[in-house]
Amino acid sequence: IADGSAKGVYASHVLEHLSYEDCLTALRNTYAMLEPGGLFRLIVPDLQERARRYLHDVGEGSAEASSVFMRTAHLGRAKPPKSWLDLLRMFIGGTDHLWMWDEASMTEQLRAAGFVDIRRCECGDSGDPMFAMVENVTRFVDPGLNMTELALSARKPGALKGMGS
Repeated sequence: IADGSAKGVYASHVLEHLSYEDCLTALRNTYAMLEPGGLFRLIVPDLQERARRYLHDVGEGSAEASSVFMRTAHLGRAKPPKSWLDLLRMFIGGTDHLWMWDEASMTEQLRAAGFVDIRRCECGDSGDPMFAMVENVTRFVDPGLNMTELALSARKPGALKGMGS
């Protein structure tokens, strides 16, 4: 995608599958591809929410608190791969979470990449019909876990040529 050519970029549950360094590269590349005023919306699992729930469960005496945290954060492995196919999926499948983010850490990295107007967002609040076409409330809140995810909106500085096309 040519630099300065995109009006918007949407990344839902993608960035947590990248290493820390690769995520920072992805943020810089996203910034580069956006035109001035372009909008970037992202959703990742909220590390702070999971940590808060973990500490609550520990405080309640739950012996399963650590296991619940690891499963809800999609960290670690509950069992080893049993076949070559399992090993292949593990190494190239991209399903593991390699880095977790909270609002403060992701906001800081967005700022470092050059983004402005960084804010927590909700499904459908962008005002852009193109984002409305792809956003789904279950990406913002995990109904199975009853857990809010980290959803942020950020802009590349400058005047926007017009959204929705």
